Amino acid sequence: MRVRTLVLGLVAAAVLPGLVLAQSDAPSQSEQGMPPMGPPEEMKECAWLVGDWTADMKMRMAADSPWVATRGSAHYETVLDGGALLMTFEIPPSAEMPMLFRGMGLQTWDRETNQWQMTWTDNMTCRTTIYTGPRTEGQTVMTGEDLWNGMKMLSRITASDETPTGFDWLMETSLDGGKSWYASGQAKYTRVK
Repeated sequence: MRVRTLVLGLVAAAVLPGLVLAQSDAPSQSEQGMPPMGPPEEMKECAWLVGDWTADMKMRMAADSPWVATRGSAHYETVLDGGALLMTFEIPPSAEMPMLFRGMGLQTWDRETNQWQMTWTDNMTCRTTIYTGPRTEGQTVMTGEDLWNGMKMLSRITASDETPTGFDWLMETSLDGGKSWYASGQAKYTRVK
């Protein structure tokens, strides 16, 4: 037993310095082709959203439907060590919509496509929609494909006129694969805290 321990010790003493030297000569993550890790720098562009907001909005179900005005509240926070922005949203029940509406969005920057990504899930549709798109000329425009009563539709969300105290939000819908769009939702977000 002592001989075996001594042999293992000698082997370790001979091999370990070589392993340490090999590790110090090993290529870095970027030399190995490893992608960057951790929160993308672009996440700093939306850090100002963290906090609580009111959303004075109006929605409609179709291009020829009347607008329905309502007020919602949103809370933004960074999650996953700053790698994503989580937004929770609520609209209280009303005569037009008798149930409490709750939704949740998760937004991040995709290093592979160089575009923003956002998922949206709510308690009305109980589905998850994935939106992607760029941020150009002071606005973010993301588009996603969804279903409504079995019919495919495109949704386009635009955030614009962004300041530390407010921003405008527009949702547009296309039922013909993006050939034509109509405004299906509009909101003015105002910071509460």
